[in-house]
Amino acid sequence: MLLDGDTDSAAAAVAAVLQQSYASVEVLVPHGGLVGPIDGDDDRVRQLPPGVDPASEATGDLLMFLRPDERLRTGALERLVDRLTGSGADVVLAVGVGGPEESPWCVARSTDSDVVGSDRSPDVLLDVGLTNRMFDATHWRSVAAGGGWAAAATAAAAAAAAARATVEATAVALVPEQLLEAGEEDAEQPLRTRRRYRPDPLRERLTALADVAGLLEGSVRDDFLVALA
Repeated sequence: MLLDGDTDSAAAAVAAVLQQSYASVEVLVPHGGLVGPIDGDDDRVRQLPPGVDPASEATGDLLMFLRPDERLRTGALERLVDRLTGSGADVVLAVGVGGPEESPWCVARSTDSDVVGSDRSPDVLLDVGLTNRMFDATHWRSVAAGGGWAAAATAAAAAAAAARATVEATAVALVPEQLLEAGEEDAEQPLRTRRRYRPDPLRERLTALADVAGLLEGSVRDDFLVALA
């Protein structure tokens, strides 16, 4: 699902999805979120009417969100799908360093397993991005309020919804790779105007981290706060 954002960047983001080796995909785009044709009007791309919940419209078993200024690296979808389906986890999280999400607070090295329970590894909850992970669709709909899109109506709420889905996952699979990267449009901007250096992404993360802390209890919450410190 493509999130709202710069429509000029959206075409390149969608094209990067359609060029993946894992071809069994559909791309859902918010109303007005895409300008112009994509690869001859590829029938895997659907622009939704206003007010429609994309999570309820998705026909696949797995969900992934993407901002218009992000690009999936070659082979990213196949890597995520293989990890999620092979592990039986509810969420797969890409924890590589760098890229738009950058995973700066995910200390995956603290565990010796690539499939963890959030109750046993609160460090995993330090990564609260929405778009650097893939969800089992049934799990997302069951925990992200209103089928997901209502919870993801704003950027901060979207990150909080992703955090909730991660907290309540039976297991989280990890992929120690950077699978997203900034689009050329962002990379060419002056340093202080690039997304990763703007105050809004930090504000989104802090909001989501506060949401995570509110979801946890007892020693797990204590361990999470210690890891955050």
